[in-house]
Amino acid sequence: MKKIKNLLFLGVILFLASCSNNESNSTITDADLIGSWSITDFHSENGSITATQNGISFSTDYSTTGSNFNAQMIFGDNPKIITGSGTFTMTASYTILGQTITNSEDIDASNAPSIAGANWSLDDGNIILSINGENAQAEIVSFDGNTLQLKTSLDKDVDEQGINGSITGSIFITLTK
Repeated sequence: MKKIKNLLFLGVILFLASCSNNESNSTITDADLIGSWSITDFHSENGSITATQNGISFSTDYSTTGSNFNAQMIFGDNPKIITGSGTFTMTASYTILGQTITNSEDIDASNAPSIAGANWSLDDGNIILSINGENAQAEIVSFDGNTLQLKTSLDKDVDEQGINGSITGSIFITLTK
């Protein structure tokens, strides 16, 4: 069960390292993004894990929610680098063999490997991150000048701690100036 929990938390780390194929009609400029944004919501929708461990295949739905938000994402201007600070709690739930398992873990925004030190840019309603030669994007779902909602679609193959499989779903994060 701990290995499933690790897969879910791996999904969080992949949040901004995943690609979204959706386009957004949001109008936003670089100047709108620059500065510190508080993380005020984090959740997943339509989460699914399909995996094999020791020759046994299984699949389960999962959900994640955030709480105890005391974290920020900072979009720098010169250079255009994104950093994080603070923490929030992520709670992941999934059901295997009729048993619902719920785990919570504090997420340190300053050490998130998919965002810490990433270069950022805007492209057609998406925020593009580049880190270590890899590009990732998050769709801008909505923006009203003070609140920014981002969505990314997970569709990742994993090979972690003896579990081979895939994680799919949508992850949403809301930021407020």
